[in-house]
Amino acid sequence: MGIATRVLVADDDADSRAITRTFLEFQGREVLEAVDGRTCVITALVHRPDVIVLDLIMPNVDGWQATAMLRADPATRAIPILALTATSQPDDRDRALAAGCDRVLFKPIALSELTAVIDALHQVAQTAACARAEHRVPGVA
Repeated sequence: MGIATRVLVADDDADSRAITRTFLEFQGREVLEAVDGRTCVITALVHRPDVIVLDLIMPNVDGWQATAMLRADPATRAIPILALTATSQPDDRDRALAAGCDRVLFKPIALSELTAVIDALHQVAQTAACARAEHRVPGVA
C-alpha cells in the first residue's frame, strides 16, 4: 500500500502550490496542479490521483463545490480529499466535511504533518478498495 505517489494540489495561490509541489516531489511523488476547482475536477477525472489536496477559497469553482462534484462522480468518488486552507470562518471545517472532504487542515502547517495526513488518507482508501474487491462476486461488475 505505501505512500501516495500521485497527488493533485489544487490552490489558486501559486506560491502555496510551488512550496507543496517542491516538498512532495522531493519525496519522490508525482504532483499534479490545478489553479481552481474546475481544473481540479477535470485533472482528477483524467489522471486519477491517489489523494487531492484542495484549497477551499478558489475562483470559478471553490473547494466545497469541487468536492461535491468529485463525490458525485463514480470515477472520482473514492479519491481521498484533504482540504488545506487558510480560511478562518468558524463553520468552514464543517462545510468542507459535509461536502465530502475526508480531512481539513488549516494553514500554516508543518510539511511533515501534511505528508503524514496525505499518506494516512491514501492508506485508508487503499484498505477500503481492497475490502470492496474482496466482496465482489466473480463475474459481476
